[in-house]
Amino acid sequence: MTALTGNTIATTYKDLLQVSNDNSGVDTTMRPISDGKGFDSALQISNAAVNINGTFQLNGISLTKSATQINQLADIGSATGIIAVGSGNVYGRTLTAVAPFSITNANGVAGNPTLAFASIANVSGSYGPFTNFAVNDFGQVVSATSELVSVSLATIRTSEIITETISATSNVNIAGETSIAGALLANGKLVARAQVSVVTNLYAANATIDDLTAGTLSFTDTSVSTLAVTNLTVNVSTQLSGTLRVDGAAVFNAAVSVTGKANAATFEPVGDTASDDNAAIGYTAAEGLVLTGQGSTNDVTIKNDADAEVMGVLTGTTTAAFTGQVTGTGFTGTLDGILGSGTPAAATATVLTASADSAFNSTGALQISKGTTAQRPTAVIGMLRYNSTTSEFEGYSGSSAAWKSVGGSAISNDTSTSSNLYPLSAAATSGTAAQVYTSDAKYLYKPSDGSLQAPTMISTNGLVVNSATVATSYTIPSGSNAMSVGTITVGSGVTVTISSGSRWVVI
Repeated sequence: MTALTGNTIATTYKDLLQVSNDNSGVDTTMRPISDGKGFDSALQISNAAVNINGTFQLNGISLTKSATQINQLADIGSATGIIAVGSGNVYGRTLTAVAPFSITNANGVAGNPTLAFASIANVSGSYGPFTNFAVNDFGQVVSATSELVSVSLATIRTSEIITETISATSNVNIAGETSIAGALLANGKLVARAQVSVVTNLYAANATIDDLTAGTLSFTDTSVSTLAVTNLTVNVSTQLSGTLRVDGAAVFNAAVSVTGKANAATFEPVGDTASDDNAAIGYTAAEGLVLTGQGSTNDVTIKNDADAEVMGVLTGTTTAAFTGQVTGTGFTGTLDGILGSGTPAAATATVLTASADSAFNSTGALQISKGTTAQRPTAVIGMLRYNSTTSEFEGYSGSSAAWKSVGGSAISNDTSTSSNLYPLSAAATSGTAAQVYTSDAKYLYKPSDGSLQAPTMISTNGLVVNSATVATSYTIPSGSNAMSVGTITVGSGVTVTISSGSRWVVI
C-alpha cells in the first residue's frame, strides 16, 4: 500500500475506506464500508457487529457452509471417547460388553474398538436319553443322536423346548398336562388322559369324542372335517369347516353366529328381548311372543311370500302402518289407531285421524259433534260441528277465522263481470237461506256498469227517484231512450253519449 505521507487528498481519497453517516461515525446501525468514491465493499460494521455479504475466507480458503449450518455445530472440546451427537448436543460414549463378548479400546481413544466372542471348549457330550450331541464354539447344539425308539416321561418341567421337528410314527401317550403353542401333527393315535390345551390350530381328519366335558379339551381355533360329540360345551369362539352334529344338549355361554340359515323344527325363546337389540325374538309370561328390532324406517316389518311389506311398526313409535287393507268379519271394541275397511259391529275411536281422503259409503248418515256455543272447542280452521244453541251447523273458517254458519250461500262483491247475471232472492229475511231463487232472464244485472234489466218496473210507492247529477259517463244504446227528472248536472269530466236514433229527455 502506498503511504499517505506527502500525498494530497485529491490523489488518495478513492483508496480511503469510510462509513457514510453524515460525519457521525460508527453507531448502532449496520452500514457498509465503502471507498472514497462511494462504492460499497462486502464488509458491513456497526459499533456492536460485523457482517460480510460476500464469501468469507481464512488463509485463502472460502467457507462453503452457511452461518446457520456453522451455528448447528456443537462444542466437542470437552467430549471424551466415541462422539455421539443428538439435537445439537455432543456426548462422549464408551462401549460396554457382557460375557461372552469382550471389547478392546472401548472408548476409541487408542484406535478402533475391537469386539471378540469368547469360545467354548466343549464340542460334544451326552445328556439324558441322548447318546451324543455336538456343540460349536458359540455354545449352539448342532446335532444330536439317539437310539431310543420311544420316550416315556411322567413329567417334563422346563421353561422352553426349541427344536426343528418332533416326529412320532407310533403312539404317543401323554399322561400329564401338555401345552402346545404351535402345530401338533400325529400320524398315529393321540391319547390324552388329562388336559390338552391348543393355543393355535388343532387339525384332524376325523375326531370322535365320546364324552367332551369342561376341562377335558379346550381350544381357541378348531378346523376339522367332522366332529361328533355326545355332549359339547364351548365357551370360546369356534370355527367349524365341516358338519357339527350334537346328539345331546348343546350349551353356548357366549353369542352364536350363523352365516347361513338356522333350521329347526321348533324355535322356542325362553327370555325377553332388550331395547338395544337389532332384531330379536323373545318371550315373557305376560306378553307372550315378543318381536324387537331397530330400523331407519320400521322397527318391525312383516312381509308376504313375495317379499312385499304387509305391516310395519314405525321406528321409535307405537304406530302400526298397514300397506294394504285391514279386513275381517268385524271390529269390536275401542279403536285408538287406524280403522280399516272392515265393518265394525261396534267401535269407539278416542282419536280418529285420516292422513288421506276418507269415504263413507253407507246409505245412512254421519253424526258429527254437537254442543252449545259455550262448549265450542279450541278452534282450528276446518272444524265442523252442530251448534245446539243456534240450531245451525257451523264451521271455523275465513281469512279472519271465526265460527260461521254452514248451509247458506257465499256472498261475493262482483263489480267487473260484463255479462248479464241472474239476481238471486230468498224466501226468508233472517237466519240461513236454505234455498235461493233466480228470475231467469226476466230480471238481469250487469256488474260492470250496474245496469238492471226488467220487462216492467213497478213503483208501488208511486215514486221513481233519480239523482240530480250524472256522475258516471254513459252511452244510451241505439234503440233505447233515457229520461231524467229535475235539473240535471253533468259532473266534471263526465259525458252522456246519445246513440243515433235515441233520445234523452230531461223533464
